[in-house]
Amino acid sequence: MSIEKIINLLGLAVVVIGGVASGVIPQEGLIITILGAAGGYYVGAGDRLSFLVTTVAVVAVSSALGSIPAVGGHISAILGNLAALYSASAAAIIIIAAYEKATG
Repeated sequence: MSIEKIINLLGLAVVVIGGVASGVIPQEGLIITILGAAGGYYVGAGDRLSFLVTTVAVVAVSSALGSIPAVGGHISAILGNLAALYSASAAAIIIIAAYEKATG
């Protein structure tokens, strides 16, 4: 298993666990941010645009299912954490693209 897959799986695990059982993982936000930025490093140049569009979509709908009885809060928390993970990845992608453009 590659380091990219390990980072992605760890990120998803923290997102889901943090969304279902809030407060269980200390420094959850920091961990999500670090794993997101590290995961963004591994996004290939050909996949960057679709990843950035997906990030915007996840951020836009992250709280849309909150009104579902019993599970809406958990779903919204998971999607909120996923939005944070993807946003950190998007920031890394933007920084890498800017660096690549500057260095030619």
